[in-house]
Amino acid sequence: MPKTTQGSIELKMIIVSDRMRQDFGRRTKEAPAEGRRESFNDLKKSIQEHGLIHPIVVAVDEEPGAYQLLAGGRRYEACKELGWKEIPCHIYPIETSTFEANMIELLENIDRKDMTFMEEARARVRLDKLLKEQRGELPQGVNKNRKDGTVDTRHSTKDTAKFLGIDQTVLNRDIALVQAADIFPEEIGKASTKAAALGKLQRIKSEAGLPTSSSAPTEQEDLLRVALKTKPWKKTDWRDSREKLKTWGANLVIITKPVESDELVEIVSVLGPKAWVICLGERAEAGFRDIIWTWTAVAGGEPQRLQENYRYFSYRLVGAAVINLKGHSAIFSCRKSPPNVRLADDELPIELYQELIQVFVNPSHARIFLPYAEEGNALLAATNLGAAAFGFSTDERFYESYCKKIDIFKPGQYTSFPGSLTNVKQEMEDL
Repeated sequence: MPKTTQGSIELKMIIVSDRMRQDFGRRTKEAPAEGRRESFNDLKKSIQEHGLIHPIVVAVDEEPGAYQLLAGGRRYEACKELGWKEIPCHIYPIETSTFEANMIELLENIDRKDMTFMEEARARVRLDKLLKEQRGELPQGVNKNRKDGTVDTRHSTKDTAKFLGIDQTVLNRDIALVQAADIFPEEIGKASTKAAALGKLQRIKSEAGLPTSSSAPTEQEDLLRVALKTKPWKKTDWRDSREKLKTWGANLVIITKPVESDELVEIVSVLGPKAWVICLGERAEAGFRDIIWTWTAVAGGEPQRLQENYRYFSYRLVGAAVINLKGHSAIFSCRKSPPNVRLADDELPIELYQELIQVFVNPSHARIFLPYAEEGNALLAATNLGAAAFGFSTDERFYESYCKKIDIFKPGQYTSFPGSLTNVKQEMEDL
């Protein structure tokens, strides 16, 4: 990790991006009963009486005189509401890498005692994913000690548990809870304690006819498969769930068919205060910005034929949402999925939806609303990324195709490029 310095910085110079902690504890009625939970007002009172004992953590930003907040969102908000002009900080240099910044944020937050059990679980899962992305993931069943006497340096969940100083069983339960909370936000996500959430998870597995005694990854995959067929896909008009959608507060809506202005207003009305609206396949009305995607260029094709490979889509910002991956090209390059796996010529591949989701929102915080689920590829893309999503369609043909992909692939491996759906199991084994 890079070296840090200490000092005081004006609050107005600190940039707060999409934070891991989205609820700073103001809603004390919903504060969990498990352990000692310091409410936001208690934190403000403590800071007012005793000062800021633990400085927040920032990194020097590329913009002169600016700093990115890495950790300490609740403390930052408390001091801001108390009218402070400056705040004590641990300051990391500008060359701090994204990996290091994420590690600093996660470790600092995991170490604090005022996190809810779900915040703590999500932080641990994020850390596990981050370390695996940085070091490469050790495949399940592979021994770290190679036959030639060397050690495989790739990272496993067991390594993360050891790094955190917890039992692997605890981390496995956290992973299961986070997966379940994204699919069952009402039942699992709003449980008052970790024990209650685990109890609800066991009940859901029992109702689905799944074993409840073990938390093996294969069983979690089975749970996801059952849930994907019954929870994210709604066989109704989206308007029938308008009130529930308002409560859910989606931060990304993907519209895959032309809609009238009145319907667009209705769709926007159910979104959260910070969201993105994406209209695929058409240039939307005023207030939207255009982007293009392109199919694979035709080899040897003439310029006018090449132009036919481009398709427009449009996006619009709601509130003060922040784009997740800055600097992405306005062109999203993709190829058509094979004819034998798509229902329609204009069907968009799962991989394109994944790229869209990752560019506009952080998958771990994503709440994706699909008024028209179409072939379900956007739902499967969200599942691959660990994002929560709801799609609406009464088309049985689309639903059957969606279920077929769920049955053939494993969660996290859904794809529009299997080669052949009939031979895909053998092809996956060959890989």
